Amino acid sequence: MAPLLKIINTVKFHNKLKKEDIMLATYPKSGTTWFRFILANIISYIDFDSKYSIDYETLNGSFRCSYDSKDISEINYESIPRFFATHRPYSALRFNRYKSVYILRNPGDVMISFYHYNKSLKNPYTKCASLKEFIRDEKVGIKKWCFHVNSWVNKANVILTYEGMKKNAFSEIKTMFDTLGIIINDNAINYSIEKSDFKLIKNMEKKIGMDKKAKEKHKEGYLFARKGQTNQWKEYLDEDDIQYINSYIKKTTLSSLKINYLLVK
Repeated sequence: MAPLLKIINTVKFHNKLKKEDIMLATYPKSGTTWFRFILANIISYIDFDSKYSIDYETLNGSFRCSYDSKDISEINYESIPRFFATHRPYSALRFNRYKSVYILRNPGDVMISFYHYNKSLKNPYTKCASLKEFIRDEKVGIKKWCFHVNSWVNKANVILTYEGMKKNAFSEIKTMFDTLGIIINDNAINYSIEKSDFKLIKNMEKKIGMDKKAKEKHKEGYLFARKGQTNQWKEYLDEDDIQYINSYIKKTTLSSLKINYLLVK
């Protein structure tokens, strides 16, 4: 895309954003898609009497709100504000005027999930022959994760953890909405969590696949909903990897939030 056209499209996109929009910030493979399924199912339940069946095509089509790809939902709804997903690090120039939610996930698990995701791409972010190499890569590895985390954790209005959501999704989602001043019926939250269960999403993907755009990006046979587990790093990382990751985690500001992601077998 020509630089001038890119600038024009960016300006047009920003002009369509509203002050009540919320930024949903994550490092890749931290639970963004799962969280977006929950939001979409809340919208379906409240605004459309559950008439929308939320699959990948719907989620990444008419329901899609993405800051990074400048996508705005084609669906008009009133139950919740628009949540714009972004993997960008925090920038006051970009994000200071909006409320934001940041989702954290154990970096050991992120590295493994992101490594498999990267391998599936026809045009990968980086070419790494092994997980060990991926963890140490300047573009995508643990140093990049730490930079991203440090940029957001003291700026976001709400911090969620993937592990907390796996343990008690209702409590995490309810607390988030309360903190943001958004009133949502408990039934809607419970419904959306049930409809967004990882096993249901995975079975749906096996049955009908990902959306068309995703299929074009990925090699044949890739499943976006791979495992969705916590602490999978214990199976994949050796002691050298653990020490390397921990050396960078210690440099983050997470300890001030009482979030301990140091890897200990």
